[in-house]
Amino acid sequence: AQPWALIPRGNAEDVERAVAAAHRAAYDGDWAGMTASQRGHMIRKLADLLEPKWLRIGGYWYPRGGIPIDVFWQTGAPPEGLWLPDQGVPTYRGRG
Repeated sequence: AQPWALIPRGNAEDVERAVAAAHRAAYDGDWAGMTASQRGHMIRKLADLLEPKWLRIGGYWYPRGGIPIDVFWQTGAPPEGLWLPDQGVPTYRGRG
């Protein structure tokens, strides 16, 4: 079997740099001024350019400070045999 992803090793300093960069991008950069639709368009465009075997982007949404909801977007069905941990949070199904 071939690995479907290679993940480089990192340390605490790498994590701190990544978190700081993400914070700057989310709150100070162009991303902060985009609408949710514009952000979604950018993510889909990125996925089209990268042509991943499978990609899942997820996060939590806390509507009005209430119970967290797992929200995510993925490029298709997960690869067969891939274990996805239960987040313990209901998925967002939209209104209706």
